[in-house]
Amino acid sequence: MSSNKTLHIEGFALSEDGRTMGRITGPEPVDIGRVVFCQGLMPGESAIATLDDDRSKIPQVRVVDITHPGAERVSSFCPVFGKCGGCTVQELSYPALAEEKTRHVRDCLTRIGKIPADTVLERMAPMLVAGNPVQYRNHMQYHRDVKAPKNSVRFGLYASRSHEVVLHETCAIAHPAIDRARKAVERFFDVFPQVLVDEHREPDSLVVRAGTQTRQLAYAIKNAAGIRCRYEGLDEYIEHALREQKLPFEVNQTQITERIGDRTFRVSIDSFFQVNTAQADALYRRIKEVLPDDAKDHTLLDLYCGTGSIGLFLADRVREVVGIEIYKKAIENARDNAKMNDITNARFFVQPAERFDYARLNIARPSIVVLDPPRQGCAPELIEKVKTLLPAHIIYVSCNPATLARDLRAFIQDCYTIGSVTPVDMFPWTGHVETVVAMSRDKK
Repeated sequence: MSSNKTLHIEGFALSEDGRTMGRITGPEPVDIGRVVFCQGLMPGESAIATLDDDRSKIPQVRVVDITHPGAERVSSFCPVFGKCGGCTVQELSYPALAEEKTRHVRDCLTRIGKIPADTVLERMAPMLVAGNPVQYRNHMQYHRDVKAPKNSVRFGLYASRSHEVVLHETCAIAHPAIDRARKAVERFFDVFPQVLVDEHREPDSLVVRAGTQTRQLAYAIKNAAGIRCRYEGLDEYIEHALREQKLPFEVNQTQITERIGDRTFRVSIDSFFQVNTAQADALYRRIKEVLPDDAKDHTLLDLYCGTGSIGLFLADRVREVVGIEIYKKAIENARDNAKMNDITNARFFVQPAERFDYARLNIARPSIVVLDPPRQGCAPELIEKVKTLLPAHIIYVSCNPATLARDLRAFIQDCYTIGSVTPVDMFPWTGHVETVVAMSRDKK
């Protein structure tokens, strides 16, 4: 297609990265039916567009004019929306966005997982939507703006599909304490520029993590080589700035504790932890709800366990929890978290789940396996290992519907049946969605 060709587009689905998939409806017959990506058009809307990028399998088009806006279209609420790479969908009402995410999960399960559509509809539970879809992020990573004046330190967020830094006054989805801490760090360097004399202590990035339920905040500043930089008096400076805003948080540079339900978790600054505490609580409660009735008699194997939060949340419902995770620091957190919550029926091991020797556990075969893999899904070797363990129940927690569907297909082919599918909106104003799938082994 020519880059200056005018195209008529009709949006039909939201993709995970926030772009809408559309079909060309004219004006030239040769183009009709071709699928394209378009930013800023919502499903059900029509637009006039021109070709932006035709190098990939699905071309990207640029919307010139929205000819038929949808009833659920709203104005974006962030001044840098469209520039910042954080939120990808702000021009659709929240209920409509939640429905689009649910549709995306259904589509992946039927199209990729080859699960019959009527089965998916029957087993799909309503999405667990966010009670408050703003100020939810408990973890932010900022990058220094190299275009700022030499002696000025300003942190922003990466632009979409770029390492260009976008500066912003406030972020609507970040917890207010994180926003205030970022501003306090910038102001600290303005007031005490002498701390920047040493080039090895030049800040390049800032990570801030907040315990939204515990009022604790941890931060890390790193130079361009990724080495942590510490500045005397900065902890107290941030604490004072937060107190001025009626945000009394304890500040340090190593870790926080956070509460989910009646459990308290210690999380180091670089460890993985769910970014939305309120929705993590909803997610974990849903996992507990889909445990089998006789779970108390069985061992639960928690794979890709991270800091142990899921397994420890479920520990009072099972005989024993065994968690396996590749990252040593996360397992150290998991063991500390077990002690902190007086949980004695949990063990944790550092090793890739697909390479772990499960025979060394010296237990009867685990009846329940919880899988919570990264976005790329489970390693094929792990799926085969899980199959050999013959668990009666598998609970798969996924942040990527496409790889979830792929992996579910492998389990379904080996005598597993889906009991329920529950989407969870962990990331409002993006196309991303978390999903909990409960499976049981067919009795044959």
